[in-house]
Amino acid sequence: MEEDLGGVPPELRNRLGPRLEIIHGELHRLKTIVERFLRLASPTALDPEQIQLDRIVGQVCELMRPEAESRGVELRVKLETLPEFMADPVRLMQALLNLVINALQAVANGGWIEIRTSRRGEKVWLQVADNGPGIAPEKLGSIFEPYFTTKQEGHGLGLWIAQQIIAAHLGTLEAGNREGGGAVFTVTLPLTAGEK
Repeated sequence: MEEDLGGVPPELRNRLGPRLEIIHGELHRLKTIVERFLRLASPTALDPEQIQLDRIVGQVCELMRPEAESRGVELRVKLETLPEFMADPVRLMQALLNLVINALQAVANGGWIEIRTSRRGEKVWLQVADNGPGIAPEKLGSIFEPYFTTKQEGHGLGLWIAQQIIAAHLGTLEAGNREGGGAVFTVTLPLTAGEK
C-alpha cells in the first residue's frame, strides 16, 4: 500500500496517509499480542528463580480484589509458611491468575473464592476453590482442552495455559468438585519445580 501511495495524486496520498499509519499501529499491536500469547503458551521457556509462593498469591489477590469486589465476591486466603523453591514467578503468577479469573467467572454475587497453600512432603500444594455451580461430571475430562469453555466471558484458553505452565514446572493441575458445592483446582509442584 505504501508503494502504491507513491503513484497517486498528493491530495489522495494526504487523505490515505493517516489511515495507513493506523494500520501500521494496529499491525504492530497485533504482532505484540501474538508474541506474548506464544511466549505464554510455550511451556518450555521457563526462567526459574527462588520464589516465595505466598508472595505470588498476595500479588494475584491484590490484582484481582477490585474485580472481585465489583462482582460481590469475597477472596479468602489461607497460607501455610512454605520454603522458597525454584520456579518461574511470572509464569506461575499467570497460572494462578487464570485459575482465579476462571473462578470469578463462575461465582455469583455474594459468593467466595478461597486460595490455600500447604506443604506435603517434598511438594507444594495450592488450591483454588469456590462456591459456584461446580463442574458438570461429563465436562471434567474436557476442561483443560484448548478453546473449551462453558462461560460466555471466557475463550477457553485460561485453564489450558495454566495446565501448560504447571506441567512445565513438573507439577500437576487437577480439577474437581467440592463436597459442599463449587469447583476446586489443585496445583501440586515439586520443591525442585524449576530445576530441569
